[in-house]
Amino acid sequence: MTVAQVPQSCLPSSEPPCMCPIDLNDDTGVLINVYPGYQCAYPGGACTWSDTDGSLQNTHQTNCPQVAPCPGGVGTCTCPIDNNLDTGVLINQFRGYQCAYTGGACTWDYDGDLQNTGQTNCPTVAKCVTPA
Repeated sequence: MTVAQVPQSCLPSSEPPCMCPIDLNDDTGVLINVYPGYQCAYPGGACTWSDTDGSLQNTHQTNCPQVAPCPGGVGTCTCPIDNNLDTGVLINQFRGYQCAYTGGACTWDYDGDLQNTGQTNCPTVAKCVTPA
């Protein structure tokens, strides 16, 4: 099995990276996201923060506040006003991982259950497995 490497600095430091399983087309995948966190859409671009400490995950996105903790802790996240004074829309609050394949991306939660069930190349169960 070939495992694509993703720089650790791109992933939340509190969560281990996951290996992408072989998909139903026998293709290898590339890890593109490891979540815990929440994501908000803004006119200037989407922002992703940790749902535990509020730290910004996609630090290159200049419209995003550097820190935006969930007001009541994990599971209570709301979108803050961004650096352009725009209101955001919560588009994702999730714990899991995502892999890109030739046939399309697959997203699983940390229990291994497929979230985007309409994507036909994705195994329905693929629990996060850390590289050895």
